[in-house]
Amino acid sequence: MLKRLIPFAFLTATLLIFLSSCGSLDVDPGLPGPGDVLQTPEDLLDASAKLYKEWFNTTHAVNGPALALTTAADQLTTTNGLAAAKDMALEPRQPFNNDPGYSYMHVTEDFWAKSYQIVLLANDILRAMEDDQTIMYEGKDIKPMLTAWAYFIRGIGYGYLGLLFDKANLVDVHTPLPVEKFSDYHEVIPFALSSLDTAITISQSNTFDLPDDFIRGVTMDSQGLSRLASSYAARILASWPRNDQDMQYVSWQQVLDHATAGITEDLTPVTDNENWKDESRQFAISAQWGGVDLRILHLLDPAYPARWPADNSSWDTPDGQRPDSSLLSSDDARAHSDLEWSPPEETGTPYYLNTLYKPSLYNDWAVDASGPVPEFTVSENNLLAAEALARLGRTSEAVTILNNGNRTTRGHLPPLASDATPKEVLDAIFYERDIELMLTGTGLSFFDMRRRNMLQTGTPLHFPVPGKELQIMGLDIYTFGGVDHADGINTSNGGWGGEG
Repeated sequence: MLKRLIPFAFLTATLLIFLSSCGSLDVDPGLPGPGDVLQTPEDLLDASAKLYKEWFNTTHAVNGPALALTTAADQLTTTNGLAAAKDMALEPRQPFNNDPGYSYMHVTEDFWAKSYQIVLLANDILRAMEDDQTIMYEGKDIKPMLTAWAYFIRGIGYGYLGLLFDKANLVDVHTPLPVEKFSDYHEVIPFALSSLDTAITISQSNTFDLPDDFIRGVTMDSQGLSRLASSYAARILASWPRNDQDMQYVSWQQVLDHATAGITEDLTPVTDNENWKDESRQFAISAQWGGVDLRILHLLDPAYPARWPADNSSWDTPDGQRPDSSLLSSDDARAHSDLEWSPPEETGTPYYLNTLYKPSLYNDWAVDASGPVPEFTVSENNLLAAEALARLGRTSEAVTILNNGNRTTRGHLPPLASDATPKEVLDAIFYERDIELMLTGTGLSFFDMRRRNMLQTGTPLHFPVPGKELQIMGLDIYTFGGVDHADGINTSNGGWGGEG
């Protein structure tokens, strides 16, 4: 018999160590609420079906960190204040405002709270099944599938908490509550990876098909879930370092092993702009919001200015004038297939946050923000493998992956030389990641710039625990960022060369 659970809302209420009171949370009514328990196979399936949807919606929410991370990485830019995107792009970089009264506090506060709702629900599902050898539904034992799925969700949930915050509260299935201490991201990331490894092991040892509503529009069996968990593990392993010291602890062999065992087709959840949403993509490609940072245009065409002049007049162009649509000249076909000319009607302030192009690859999808959208692509998985190979000294194998990928098929760029140096190979990999992976997985450009010490000096390397949570715990509010705090540990002391 399934174990009767403590109502989920009561559980979250006991966790004041890291959640606001339930009354102050914007709790998604799709998640279990007051009085809900998991007693039957149908209960477990219904709860499990909400997990990835809520994680996907949370990581791509317009009120979440996705947009701010792209501007902090100088991949996108905007003069629009929405979701702290403008504040995170200001130059010189400013400290992140962690005051509970900050108008964009939802960027971290909502993400933190909803991430814990998701991972705690995954724990609830795991705990509900402990006393049952089998859980039968329509003649099949669904326990292995539900167990693998719950561990997978807990892995990516804690993975992103470890990628975005300096610390978090680790809650296993039987962790006594409330949790009274934080764990540093060096502990959070291994916890997340352990959960993903468990999901992989269970998936590889069993045969099952995920219900169609687990990931909308995606059909996946047990081996597909194993591959997906492996790809997310590779992403998290490669992305967590904040500095050079962290980089030396990355096992690139593990990254390679996970990527090699990773996805063989793109993960493209089908949004409906109601229950499944990619709000950050929807806003990022609107002409009213902003567009592609000049850092990216300069990558596509080294003769193109790398930044908008702070005085709005001192252009680094042959004639000293603001570029027009004829100036961008690139050998990369994606400069024209993926971008479109979209100059601002009125230049905002500060001027250096303006741009002249916006992403266009998802224009058809953006008509009603519904349809398949890439969250994790085979290209990303292969580039993770290529980076691991390059860092392991196997550069010729990395070159083969690059030359067989979208660099040549979509970009129509010449093949990279087989004797390219390790630096040339890594530069080509990160070029591909900046161009090819734009607006796919949340935070990718930020994580790439962070681990290469290329975020502008003063950029926070991660977010602090949200101020409201610290207040509830009776702790001092702290934060990161600002050029005066550039220590290379919590705040970037590097840069990419285009800073003002």
